[in-house]
Amino acid sequence: MLLSQVAERAAHSKNALDMGCGTGIVAFVMKSHGAANVWAVDIHEAAIRNARVNALKYEEFKNIVFFRSDLFLSVPCDIKFDLIVFNHPYYAIKGARIMGMGCDGGRPIIARFLQNVREYCASPVTILMPFSSIAGSDNDPSTIAKDLGYAVETIDVQHNQGMEHFVYQITNE
Repeated sequence: MLLSQVAERAAHSKNALDMGCGTGIVAFVMKSHGAANVWAVDIHEAAIRNARVNALKYEEFKNIVFFRSDLFLSVPCDIKFDLIVFNHPYYAIKGARIMGMGCDGGRPIIARFLQNVREYCASPVTILMPFSSIAGSDNDPSTIAKDLGYAVETIDVQHNQGMEHFVYQITNE
């Protein structure tokens, strides 16, 4: 919900990407609040099917483009996004994937995303990423982004059940 609220405020974009779209809620929020073109991707085919079904219920969401992709592998490189929201798996888990979380969660997937995102960025770009203190400081996108040369600003912080939940704005400036 926190990520959706921040995406709502930033949605005045030409081309927006919801990376790790799940049910499509962030894509719907961005489209509802001014994003001209919205693409939504997820690695899980079941998530994409669900998001498409959800989108078909509302006329305003029927032109959102949904497709399966492992991060940017299937994203056309000729599209440049000025808003990218990445609701990433916060940390790695062992065993079978559970709701998008697998052995590449946390630092590995965040670093891979940030290393590849530049090719898809308009200038300027706003990248929004959440983080929860439950994931541990090694998996904090703000630290990883700064190490890779991005500017990072904390947009929102909420405290809940002894944990802190953040949304970061990462830019390529």
